[in-house]
Amino acid sequence: MANATGNVIDRLVHGAFGKQCIFRVRNKKTFMYPYPNYRKVRWSRLQKENRIRFRDAMIWTRCSMNDAEKRKFYQHKARNGQSAWNAAVADYMKKPRIDLIDAGEYTGRKGQTIRVKARDNYLIKTIMIMIINALGVEVESRLMPCTADLLVMEYKTLESNPGWKGGRVVVRITDSPGNVTESFRVLQGS
Repeated sequence: MANATGNVIDRLVHGAFGKQCIFRVRNKKTFMYPYPNYRKVRWSRLQKENRIRFRDAMIWTRCSMNDAEKRKFYQHKARNGQSAWNAAVADYMKKPRIDLIDAGEYTGRKGQTIRVKARDNYLIKTIMIMIINALGVEVESRLMPCTADLLVMEYKTLESNPGWKGGRVVVRITDSPGNVTESFRVLQGS
């Protein structure tokens, strides 16, 4: 890999040079790479899925960078040496995580607390909490907006649930690119 900096010839050079090499600029330095050849590569199923997901990330990021508010958000969130574009792609590629659903004290009464802990690399957009009884009927659900990368919340139940044993609490979180993560906890009596 060749590296050239600070001269008149390479300061504006980037992109492919025929089918011989590619010039890339990283942190104000120009690097020359060999041109990749993927003709003989056999992609696995997971690699194909990841390539499709990455393609979708590029399309989403291109649209996001046209929105001035999103561009400003990702410029603010970009780490040292990272562009707003790379920050947006990283946000699309990484799904949010649900670390904890604590319904240990829940006994089906109104006003009881369910604790949820979730995280995302940049921003959790919404969180939905559903309580389902043992027969599979939804007792209550609530969609709440959120604007944090780490969410630790306590949810107070709004309805009583006489058939709570064997039911479940379902938590679904969405981040700014629209990635959805869902998890549940089965309600068990002591």
